[in-house]
Amino acid sequence: MRENYRALFLFIFSVLPIRTHLPVMSKTLSNLRKTAARRAAMPVLTVPQIAKRWRLDPDTVRPILRARDIPKAPGPWRHPRYAFMDILRLEGVQGEQLERPEDFSDLSEKLMTATELAEQFVCVPATIRNWAAQDLIPSIRLGGSIRFRRSDVLGPGNAN
Repeated sequence: MRENYRALFLFIFSVLPIRTHLPVMSKTLSNLRKTAARRAAMPVLTVPQIAKRWRLDPDTVRPILRARDIPKAPGPWRHPRYAFMDILRLEGVQGEQLERPEDFSDLSEKLMTATELAEQFVCVPATIRNWAAQDLIPSIRLGGSIRFRRSDVLGPGNAN
C-alpha cells in the first residue's frame, strides 16, 4: 500500500513542472514600482505628512480620511498613502486650480490654525473663528478643527 502512494507521488511530481511563485512576485513588484514611477508627477502623502500639513494628530486625520472615503494611492509602499490631488479636493480646492501646476506652490503650503492667523491680524483666535463662521474669510473644516490657507486669507501676493 505504501509503495502505491510512493509511486503515485513520484508520478505526479515527475509530470508537473516545478514552478516557484518568486518570479511572479518580483514581476508584480516591478510593475508596481513602474506604476509608482509614472505617478511621480502626482505626489502622494502619508498620514503623518497630512497630519503635519493640517497641524493635527495622525489619529485625528485617519477618521477624517475614512469618513470622506478618500482612496489610498496604489503603490508598493507599506503604509497607506493618499494622492495629493485627493487631499486638495478634501480641502476644498476647485477643479481649475487643480489643473494648473504653477498654483501647486501656493497649495502645498501648510495650513494655518486660528491662533497663527490671529497673530497675523493681531486679534484673538475667537475672532478668527467667528469671521470664518460668518464666511468673512475662507476656511477649511477638517473634522472638528478649522484651518486656513494663507494665500486665500492674505491674498497671493502676501502669502509669505
